[in-house]
Amino acid sequence: MIQLKNVVIISVGGIKQDSLQNLAAEYDRRLSPYAAVKRVVLPEKGDTEAQGITITKALANLGGSVYTVALDSHGEQLTSEAFAELIKNELAVRAKLCFVIGGSDGLSPSVKIAADKTLSFSKMTLPRSLANALLSEQIYRGFMINAGRKYHK
Repeated sequence: MIQLKNVVIISVGGIKQDSLQNLAAEYDRRLSPYAAVKRVVLPEKGDTEAQGITITKALANLGGSVYTVALDSHGEQLTSEAFAELIKNELAVRAKLCFVIGGSDGLSPSVKIAADKTLSFSKMTLPRSLANALLSEQIYRGFMINAGRKYHK
């Protein structure tokens, strides 16, 4: 039996559009045989530093060994295969893998500095609802690559 992995997605403001909520939920459902996905939606209030404090508290509440990935347009860009490798490597030694998506003004510098890695889906700025759905798909794709499934082709 496959041991479930823990994936956490912290998002300021969450997903607003029903269609994108449904898309993210579908990928979370598909991922459920491999990983338990927990979504933490934080309210968007105050400036990025105030939100940074809220995000830092949410990260601290996760407990255990957590590898944190901040999503930011200035982060490193990976292929799907390299992203899958990151997932495999970090979940082999950590209890949880956590992704952080900021609010409309992005992430505070303190969150980016505290993260283990900063990734970008694009040099373009993406709406956080779209970034959430895209992240869900890429996490699922990464697990499928690691499981040797043909989904990613």
